[in-house]
Amino acid sequence: MIYVATVHWRQEAWIDRQLRSIATYAPGAQVWASLDGIDASHFSKFTQAWSLDGEDLGPGLEPYASTSTDINGDRHGLKLNELARRICEVAADDDVIVFIDGDALLVSPLAPVIDATDNLTAVRRDENDGDFFPHPSLCLTTVGQWKAWQGDWRRGEYLTNRNGRVMTDTGTKLLSQLDDMGWSWTALTRINRQNLHPVWFGLYGTDSLGPVVYHHGAGFRTRVSRADLAESSTTKWYQWRSFEDRQAALDARVQKWMDRDPDNWWRRRLMA
Repeated sequence: MIYVATVHWRQEAWIDRQLRSIATYAPGAQVWASLDGIDASHFSKFTQAWSLDGEDLGPGLEPYASTSTDINGDRHGLKLNELARRICEVAADDDVIVFIDGDALLVSPLAPVIDATDNLTAVRRDENDGDFFPHPSLCLTTVGQWKAWQGDWRRGEYLTNRNGRVMTDTGTKLLSQLDDMGWSWTALTRINRQNLHPVWFGLYGTDSLGPVVYHHGAGFRTRVSRADLAESSTTKWYQWRSFEDRQAALDARVQKWMDRDPDNWWRRRLMA
């Protein structure tokens, strides 16, 4: 059995797109979700769904404030952890657990990825200012392995990335856990032939597997990456506003492409 854990936050546009991609490329998978700020009519589309914002998900953490915008902070990792905990309560050790961001879509069958996975396979976003840790836009392993290393999506200790920047993010703690166990992992890296942005709108896979997953990026928050910020030190406020407007227009255009031709848009726009 394949169990998929996903988080959707305050935007409903990605729900049907993602569920369609999972039904197409991982048929029969159970999809367990955290749906927060989402209309109740969508809950029945998932195998299991909860609104986790109102729950205390960790020691010393209060239930999430509905006005908070920290979707990329530890709260995101805590939701993934809680979904994993609930899945592990019912799943067998040899079942597969798949984490996928709410704005990520499978673009090819997941079975070959599962067959090629030793310990863990995950997206690695080298292009995001040198990140070198697993990213939950797509990550999979077995339930037994996740329990063995007590997998944790919270931000870990600060690490120095490949560009020499000291930072922490969702996935750094998981990398430390894998290193402590001496376990290697397989990276899905960006394979776009056409890049609409250095970080967003990414296809990830390997030379042997080809494209596996599309990650829109910033689907639930302001469209600014660390790569953008690294280049913005001399940007004036009026230039930044123009940048944000252009990013929003590009975001809307890409979403129109995928809705008009959900099976092939990425081939024509990102791989041509």
